[in-house]
Amino acid sequence: MHLQLINKLGLKGFSPELDFNFGLLNISAFNDLKWRTHCQHSAAKANSILGQLRQAFHAWNPQSFISLYTAFIRPHLEYATSVWNPHRRADVRIIENIQMRATKLVGRIRDRIYQDRLAILNLTTLESRRSRGNLISHYKIANGLLDWLASTKLMSSIACHGPANAIRGHKKHLFVQLSNCPARTNFLNNRVASTWNNLASSTVNAPSLNSFKARLDIHLARTNTTTT
Repeated sequence: MHLQLINKLGLKGFSPELDFNFGLLNISAFNDLKWRTHCQHSAAKANSILGQLRQAFHAWNPQSFISLYTAFIRPHLEYATSVWNPHRRADVRIIENIQMRATKLVGRIRDRIYQDRLAILNLTTLESRRSRGNLISHYKIANGLLDWLASTKLMSSIACHGPANAIRGHKKHLFVQLSNCPARTNFLNNRVASTWNNLASSTVNAPSLNSFKARLDIHLARTNTTTT
């Protein structure tokens, strides 16, 4: 739904220096598609709720943390990320820092490093979750489960990588559209291409969305990016 709406909203007529809002999605960005404003807004909302939960609950264990964090905080950091996926490291850190602070609420793991806290809580980084979500969105587009008006170009394995590649991998490889514009490079098709092209044929051709998710999680687990 998020991609359907954003794809039907044109960017023409906006001044590059002005902030604008995709009203239907409540997403803010500059006309150059830098998402600093939205990242700051999302982080501020999540941080405010985090403070309220910290005051309301004093005894945190992994189970209570997961229940409260996934219900009240993380949704603000992930809403419509297929649209506003941040590509600048500073913006990525703005979002990730909220989860870093939140995981310290569990007292017995507070002094451990971030990656250890994630492992104990069975979580991954928000950046990893966005990558997984992007792949799921592309699967929906490729299989007609999501209305998408933009061009999604498939590439010929023979033309792009030589005859040897025609006998391995899958037949739905994506063509990476080269651009000098960072925002264009970060469009959904481009940012999923590398991982999508490396997926097994059985994953790409999964008969249903749920089976695709299950097979994708197995692939991500093998590459040390498991998700909850």
